[in-house]
Amino acid sequence: MHGFTLFDGMSLESANTRSRQRQNLPSLGRIEMDRLLGEGRQFGHGPLARFVQLSARHATLHPDRHTLIMLYDESAEVGRRGGGASAVIEPLIDHYSKEIKLVPARPGQVPWEAIRDIIQTTGDDAEPHFLIVGFPTEGRILALGNMLRNMLGHEQVAVCYHLVGSISQSAHLAALCHFFPVAGVQVLLDIADAAAFIGLPGDQLADLNLSACQIEPAELRAQMSPTQVDIVQRLCMGWTTVELSLFHGGFSGSMLMLAMGTKGRARTEPMVIKIDDTAQMLREINGYQRVKEFIARQLPRFAYPVETDGLIGVGMELAAIEDRPSTLQA
Repeated sequence: MHGFTLFDGMSLESANTRSRQRQNLPSLGRIEMDRLLGEGRQFGHGPLARFVQLSARHATLHPDRHTLIMLYDESAEVGRRGGGASAVIEPLIDHYSKEIKLVPARPGQVPWEAIRDIIQTTGDDAEPHFLIVGFPTEGRILALGNMLRNMLGHEQVAVCYHLVGSISQSAHLAALCHFFPVAGVQVLLDIADAAAFIGLPGDQLADLNLSACQIEPAELRAQMSPTQVDIVQRLCMGWTTVELSLFHGGFSGSMLMLAMGTKGRARTEPMVIKIDDTAQMLREINGYQRVKEFIARQLPRFAYPVETDGLIGVGMELAAIEDRPSTLQA
């Protein structure tokens, strides 16, 4: 198996918030830069920075098993150290210039021919594994995943929540919960799993402790099916823990739960989670959409549904929900 890290958006000045604003180009934003690259004295030690550094080292030691492809904007100023991601990325380019496959691209362009040529030169007959990292999640990251999976026909294509980002949290989560799965791209919630997916030693990232949210209480989690656990963790993507209280339902499929979560040390807004079989949930979602046109202010909002193995789950805001509902219309 040959593993590929396809890194986009952070190279050179493209994550430098001030630089991008001066050029009227979208920036990543300080919050996401801190999450991905590290905050304050930890700058350069965040998950994306650590992962790309690990990928570069592995590509140097094992060029027959791993390749790091880095896209950069042709319009970026190469060689000028800035205050954004360039302070992390340019030293990597300097040190691993022979190992990193640099691919120039115009903003919004997917240079698929150049990427295809690099893949073909690996000489590995086994099915390659691709992990796409960088930003923005809903932009070229999504386009790259669609290209690899549906244009070039590679089956093992993935992204990881902890290694992609966007200035728009709603667009970020919509892409990860809905658009990547629709395109056939795997969404990984554990950074160690992401490393293992492309053959990197995930134990070197264990200290970051970045995985899917922990479901509590343990007794309730133990009674849930693997599919139900997966749906809850995807609906609570980015949370550290989630405490579930069962409104009603069993563990064969249908469940309605109150979710109270944490994100780091902060509490998240409470959410109601509904999981049921696909046919039933589609009926409820269609009914919700019809009613929403007339009484939208009285209805709870919910994010993109998560579908897997015959079940669909949705997360609804608690504020507009009264009593003990059992359906999306109740």
